[in-house]
Formats: sequence, structure tokens, C-alpha cells
Amino acid sequence: MDRDESLELSQEEQQEKFTREVQQAKAYCLRLLVSVDRTESQLRTKMKQKGYSRQAADEVISYVKRMRYLDDSRYASYYIASKSETRSRRQIIQDLQRRGVAKEIIDRQMEEADEIDELPMIRRWMEKKHFDPQQADEKETWKFFQFLQRKGFSSANIRRVLRDFDLE
Repeated sequence: MDRDESLELSQEEQQEKFTREVQQAKAYCLRLLVSVDRTESQLRTKMKQKGYSRQAADEVISYVKRMRYLDDSRYASYYIASKSETRSRRQIIQDLQRRGVAKEIIDRQMEEADEIDELPMIRRWMEKKHFDPQQADEKETWKFFQFLQRKGFSSANIRRVLRDFDLE
């Protein structure tokens, strides 16, 4: 066997190895997607942690997108719908960004979603934390105000709810 034939054989072996890797990565990703819907970024991270090459990951991502097993727009839409009763708009956006969903997709899905009414959520937090603005001193009110801001609620909505309690 001359040198050209041995190089050709190694290229064939490399192609077979890559094909096996793609098949294994595909099976792994399909197992992951059966239990939980994921974003492209989450799936890429999982494959990287498992040791799959970037080329194999690209092949698999392309496949699962073609088969519509992976769709960041769908993921964002479902996430917004499921969390809109319990999380602020800002918190939902931050959660989706942490999960690797593109800003354009988040913006489009937030526009399409029903308006998120933060006022009832703020009132629920007040009940849960047993916060009564009429009984609280300035320090306690400020502490609760900051807590709600960290939860992603807008200052205007927090003030509106606190003001409503003062009027009652």
C-alpha cells in the first residue's frame, strides 16, 4: 500500500469516527429533549460538557432544528406564558437571557405575549412577606421596596401599589 492509499484510509476512518460521534451526540440530545424543552445554548453547553466536538454539535443542532425538536422562539413563548403570573417582566427577560435566548427572540415574544400585570404580583409578595405599608416605618418600607426591585418590578408599579394601600 502506498502513501496516498494510507492517507485515504485515514480520511475514511476519520469520517467514520465523526459519523459515530454525530450519531452518539444526536441520541444524547434527543434523550435530553424528551424530558425538558431546552434552548440551543443549553443544548450546546450540555454537548460541550459531554465532550462532543463543535462540528458534531453543529450537525446535531441543525438536525434537531430541522425536525423542530429545538426552537428558541417556542421555548421563549412557553416560558413567558408559564412565568407571567409569578415573575416580573424584567425577571422573565433576564431568565431567558441567562438561558441563552437571543435578545431579538425575547423582544418579539414579549411583544406577542399578553401584557404582564405586575400589580397583583406585588400585592401577593406583600401578603407573602406579611408587609403592611400602613404599619411599616420608613426603613422597613425602603427595605421591602428594594426587595421588590431585585425581583424585577418597576419602581413606578411598586410606588403605585404602596400608594393604593395608603389611600385605603
